[in-house]
Amino acid sequence: MPARRFLALALALSWLAWLPATLIAGGATAMPGRVLHWVGSAGPLLALIVALARSSSERALFVARLRVAPLASRYGLAALLLPIAFGAAAWAAQTALTGRPPAWPAPGQVAALAPLLLFGPLVEEAAWRGYALPQLLESHAPLAAGLAVGAAWALWHLPLFFIEGTYQAGLGIASADAALFFGALLIDAVVLTWLVLRTRSLWSAVAYHWTTNLVGEALDLPFEAALVRTALALLFAVVLVARGALRSHS
Repeated sequence: MPARRFLALALALSWLAWLPATLIAGGATAMPGRVLHWVGSAGPLLALIVALARSSSERALFVARLRVAPLASRYGLAALLLPIAFGAAAWAAQTALTGRPPAWPAPGQVAALAPLLLFGPLVEEAAWRGYALPQLLESHAPLAAGLAVGAAWALWHLPLFFIEGTYQAGLGIASADAALFFGALLIDAVVLTWLVLRTRSLWSAVAYHWTTNLVGEALDLPFEAALVRTALALLFAVVLVARGALRSHS
């Protein structure tokens, strides 16, 4: 399935569930809005199932991207450690500038969220970087392909800003937090493209996405500190592009 059609299908399947949820009182915190929220979250996975069911050759290529071995490489390590480094630097900056470190949640709270936080990265990355990105890389430069997937990824989240009870609704669509949220997705899309190019493994994208979510929940950074985190990720992405690190390796 062509990448554009696939991305459109992923968005449509999610939005078909999420748009009605915007009209339900309580949104994602009450039934049936909660069900619609979860069904919509599975949209990219459903689109992937449809795409892979149509082509045995695409199924074989997708299976090849499930290699775990690259996670033992320096790039696999980077996928896990970069979000921690960005978060730690933002935490340190917040503490130095205000004298008040960000609040730490209870360890049990983070541990309980860890499996839940894995669901989103696994479902999303299987579609975005496991299928759509390799398709686009066949006809586009890596930076353009990565940003195109990043734009679709950002657009996919849009209805969540109007569903009561979601993290995005808490930010507010017309806020600086929302602008930072969308900007961070585009920047991370560049870093994720680099990781996938170097490892040729879907799991590097899942690891980076999952660790980013986990660090975000663990630190609960205020806007200023989150801005520092995003600025560091942007600097890293710019260095990657400037050094030609996004060139595809055959």
